[in-house]
Amino acid sequence: MMEPRNAARILENMEDELLIQLLQNMKNEVVSEILANLDAKRAAEITKKMSGL
Repeated sequence: MMEPRNAARILENMEDELLIQLLQNMKNEVVSEILANLDAKRAAEITKKMSGL
């Protein structure tokens, strides 16, 4: 399994919609760790979109 830090480096350049689809198929703990390793602004944007706001 890939480390969340390494996954975040790969995922940070994906389009939001694709990234959200991938994250929705992962366990919450893994998603939290990946989001924690993304740029703070990008993580906030993704979290907002995932929550439906």
